Amino acid sequence: MSQSLARAPHFIKRAIVGSLVALVLALGSAPAAFAGGPLALYFYGPGNNTFVSVPSRTEISSFADSITVEARVYVFNALARQSIVSKRKDTSGGGGYELRVTPTGKLNFTTFSNTGAVKASIDSLVGLPNSNWVHVAGGFDAATGSIWVAVNGAYRSVSAANGKPAAGTTKLQLGRSLLTAGATNYLTGYIDNVHVSGVARYNGNFTPGCYDFDPNTRLLMRLDQVFLVGSTYMTPASGTGYSALGELGGSGGTVPGLIAGSECY
Repeated sequence: MSQSLARAPHFIKRAIVGSLVALVLALGSAPAAFAGGPLALYFYGPGNNTFVSVPSRTEISSFADSITVEARVYVFNALARQSIVSKRKDTSGGGGYELRVTPTGKLNFTTFSNTGAVKASIDSLVGLPNSNWVHVAGGFDAATGSIWVAVNGAYRSVSAANGKPAAGTTKLQLGRSLLTAGATNYLTGYIDNVHVSGVARYNGNFTPGCYDFDPNTRLLMRLDQVFLVGSTYMTPASGTGYSALGELGGSGGTVPGLIAGSECY
């Protein structure tokens, strides 16, 4: 993004992002200069059934070895179990992974087996702040046989030789978990720049930066107007909350709000 665009007011950047999205849809691929936008999604918390859902595609379900799940979040009250990115079931055919906030305010990353059982799990040592943007990440590193988690670059890992998530069939959810008992673990706050990769992006303390898609990207959701899933771009359909490949809210659900995004856009 140019410095002049970076300094532009949000309403100007929104117009520019809208034009870029139209170009993306026309060309079928993202322009090299397209690096996100100024918006994030607002999840209203328990009782509102606010969510984003992405179908279970191979790109976000099956991993040869390593995985990284990361995002930027703004949690109003970190002292409650809240799902950030969840792709899991608690029954047979389960598998998957979940990046979530624990009831004690820590960040947790967990991987699951085909029966929905926990394969590996880790909590951060650093807690999440209330009402502040923070970079969160978790993953499995096949090279070191460890599961890891990081809050604003404060990295922690533990041994988990068999911690790679099994390939599950459930939808990927933002802002909630989708389990046998129904939707739960609703997040109250904002989510931006969700990134799922087929590699271990980090292996020690680091300074979070802004990220774009590359050959190891499996899913990239700027949460402005355009999503990348595998090699396919999609946008939510106006008025319905649905797109060709995903849904915002959906039947009986509340479409997330839009607010000013994190510093990476």
